[in-house]
Amino acid sequence: NNAGADYIVNLSANATAAPTPSIAITQGATAISTGNTPAFSMGSIVAGSNLDATFTITNAGTAPLTITTPITVAGTGYSIFTQPSATVANGASNTTTFVVRFNSATPVTGVIGTVTIPNNAGADYIVNLSATATTVPVGGTDYEPFNQASGFISTTNGWVAHGGTGTTPNFTQQTSISASTLVYSGLATPTGNKISIIAGNTEDINRVISTPITTTAYYSALINVPNTTGLAINTANGDYFLALGGTSGSATISILTGRFFIRQGSVANTFNLGVLNNSGGTAPNPIPTYSTTDYAVGTTYFIAVKYNFATNTASLWINPATGLTTEPTTTLNSNAGTNVAPPNLVSIVIRQGGSLTATPPSTTGNVEIDEIRVGDNWASVTPAGPVVVLPPTLTATPTTVAFGSIVINTTPVALSYSLSGANLTNPVTVTAPTAFQIATSATGTFGTTLTFTVAQMATPQTIFVLPTSTATLGALAGNITHASTGVTTAPSVAVSGTITTPTTPTAVILAVLTVADFGTVATGALSTVKTFAVQGTNLTADLVVTAPANFQVSKDGITFSTSVNFTAAEVAPIDGKNVSVRFAPTTGGAGGGRAGNIVSSSTGAVSKNTAVTGTESNPATALDNSFAKETVIYPNPAQDNFQIKLPTNSKNYVVEVVDVTGKVILTKKSDEIISVENLQKGFYMVKFSNAERTFTKKISIN
Repeated sequence: NNAGADYIVNLSANATAAPTPSIAITQGATAISTGNTPAFSMGSIVAGSNLDATFTITNAGTAPLTITTPITVAGTGYSIFTQPSATVANGASNTTTFVVRFNSATPVTGVIGTVTIPNNAGADYIVNLSATATTVPVGGTDYEPFNQASGFISTTNGWVAHGGTGTTPNFTQQTSISASTLVYSGLATPTGNKISIIAGNTEDINRVISTPITTTAYYSALINVPNTTGLAINTANGDYFLALGGTSGSATISILTGRFFIRQGSVANTFNLGVLNNSGGTAPNPIPTYSTTDYAVGTTYFIAVKYNFATNTASLWINPATGLTTEPTTTLNSNAGTNVAPPNLVSIVIRQGGSLTATPPSTTGNVEIDEIRVGDNWASVTPAGPVVVLPPTLTATPTTVAFGSIVINTTPVALSYSLSGANLTNPVTVTAPTAFQIATSATGTFGTTLTFTVAQMATPQTIFVLPTSTATLGALAGNITHASTGVTTAPSVAVSGTITTPTTPTAVILAVLTVADFGTVATGALSTVKTFAVQGTNLTADLVVTAPANFQVSKDGITFSTSVNFTAAEVAPIDGKNVSVRFAPTTGGAGGGRAGNIVSSSTGAVSKNTAVTGTESNPATALDNSFAKETVIYPNPAQDNFQIKLPTNSKNYVVEVVDVTGKVILTKKSDEIISVENLQKGFYMVKFSNAERTFTKKISIN
């Protein structure tokens, strides 16, 4: 420029990568790269069954992922059972899923399938698969889907009652069929209905299997336990409700192998499952092997049981993989029963046992049962089916928490309920209403919300509840709510209570005769001690026990006076506190009857009277000077303690040390060494009393 030197402007700028999506695919915990080699194995099934696998697509990129749907799969027997979403937002937590199904009507081995997923993150994503279909196992399967109409199970399905209430032909009056099925993801699609056994029922039924089994027997079933009513406690052996029978028909079946057991879990609303091979052995019964896992009520479980004739062993699987030709690792094994293996097994048995009226109860409980299969190999009882995405659910038990009356400005005992979940995919948030607060333990930190992870909800959670404040009179009410993404109908728990003024205090006297008579006692002497109990409820002040004239009371049976005080806390326990009473006539003059009421009173409470009587004998006109003279106190003066020497053949005396004001400082027996080291220096009177006479002597304390 013509204004001078060149004008220089320095600049800076940045160039960032354009937002891009990404795509990654997993099956369970297995990452599958595009064009994967070798192909991902979906496993094997019996020919004619469905084999499903669910795959997850994740977008960890910085822009939305677009998938061109429908995606496709090439390969004989393969199909896309469930399509993925067309768009996946960016972020590692954003996913979608698709399900591939394999089905072959004939046995085939290692069939290859190729899934193609067009997307905007780059080239088509390719997933290579393999699957196998095997022949139907030798021996086939006895299958019971309970496909009759609702009502009691009938002979049309081949079931016969052999024990309990039912008798052929008018039998099965306790084993009912419900018009719905139990479903387990990955197991062959259920048909028909389901049955229910009930806690307290006694009916046992069996159904013959088509071909007797002589080497290895398997059976499987779906079970759902709606509650723990009637189940044995967690430390007991429990009871069994499924087994394989050595005989069939209406006669009692005594050979029962592969027994499937149940009992309560270690926490509320849960149960444990176990297995026992056979009977015989440890008295009174062999002990089944139990899983330590607490299974939640209201959830469907797939169980399989095996009985091995050669080893006399039973094995249990809980939620095993389906569609396999060989059995996976067992959950539990049992060989505690020592009876020999039967020659064959010919029936499947459903049993209802135990006692609901026992203390504690011990029955087979309330159980729904469906999809029973019996066979001689693993694959025959574990056929694969579609992967069913079951909806997430939450269950609260109970659904009401009622505190009743709560005294103003007091903290009641925390109440609780149980929260369980099934098929959850997201955390659970629990929110208390304004008037209440919640915590995970009775002594924990209470607040307005709680959050549980999916892992935590794998077992039922106990939630404790307290009022937020008890400072204001009136009713408290609200609903504790529960929420988790995907749960469409979440339960609520109604909580309530009423803040009230304290109830009117009442004092109650326990274990007291209407009249306590102390008999005849000489003037100045002391009677035998009697006792009665005092107990106070809702007291706001001390309980004062006051004796009438000529009687004395004591809290410890040693120090007596005209009245004693108990704190409200001392007399609150149900058994109260003992009060000692003695007759101590001091009126002099003519003898005669003495009577009155011991009054137990407390501010705001209704006083209670305990009647006492006694007879004062004609008093002596003078003390027995010879006994007084022959009785020696030594040392006198005393410094730390003193002792007493009585005349020969004298009865023991009650000794009271009295100060110059007439106050009894201490009370002892005459045969004791009497400590005075805590007394002030000065002169004291020592009063001697028994049923025959009373006299006093003087002592100096230095």
